[in-house]
Formats: sequence, structure tokens, C-alpha cells
Amino acid sequence: MDVAALRAALESPRLERGSGAVFDLPDELQLFLLSSGPQMVMLHARQTLIEQGVFDASAGQGVPALVRGGSFAYRVKRRNPEMGDFESGAVAHGPAAEQVSEEYVELLRRWAHDHRRPGAATIRYIPADSDRAEPATPLISKRHGAVAITWS
Repeated sequence: MDVAALRAALESPRLERGSGAVFDLPDELQLFLLSSGPQMVMLHARQTLIEQGVFDASAGQGVPALVRGGSFAYRVKRRNPEMGDFESGAVAHGPAAEQVSEEYVELLRRWAHDHRRPGAATIRYIPADSDRAEPATPLISKRHGAVAITWS
């Protein structure tokens, strides 16, 4: 990752976008986002940066962030009375903020449409010495095997 470019991205205007997807099941949503690709990382911000308005409160506890070059987007909880309470949204910074926020919002919509329910994830551990065929899904490499996460 280009850390200098990501720091510079914070100097760019904040772009906030709603998804129209209700905010609930945050743990399942977080697992879905983190298992959506290698460009997804955990963003943790210091309380002082949140108080200064540099980051949204969601970054204080850690939130999945999508990184593309010198741009990034992360999930926020937005009040939306039309939906009854809150919706998931995205905040983005950087030269490609428009594109990275749209990609993040599409992930939020896909979660809401296809997987927003308890038990939608299947998590399997595959030992390195296993004779089983590797699944077609992306794997998370571990010391003695791999973890596969699929969504139904």
C-alpha cells in the first residue's frame, strides 16, 4: 500500500454516499466485507482524529475499508428516517473517491439483497495436508492450512 498517498487522501474532500441498505447485523456485514477481496483492510482511527472530524465514529472500533491506490472508502451508519432508522453508507477520500465509494456501496447493496440474514456465511478450515479439493472461493492462508468463506 502507498501509505503516503493514503495520508494525502485525507486532505481531499470527504465524499459520503448512502446505499439504501438498512444497517443491521453489523458483525455479519463486517465478515462479508472483509471476505470480499484482498483490497479490504481494517481501518482503526484514534479518538482524537474522530473528534476532529477526520474519521467517522465507525473507524474508532475498526471498520472494513476498501483501498484502491491512493483512495479508500469505509462503512458508516447514517440516519435515514425513510428507512425507519439507519442505513449503511460509505465515506471515501482520495483522487478516486467517487469510484471507490460506488464500489463500496455496491458491496453494501449486495450484502443487503443477497446475504442479510444470520447464518449466511459458511466458514471452513482446510488443513494443509488435506486430500480434499480446494474450493473455488478465495482462501485465507493460515500457518497449517486455509480458511474458506462462502456466502449463500
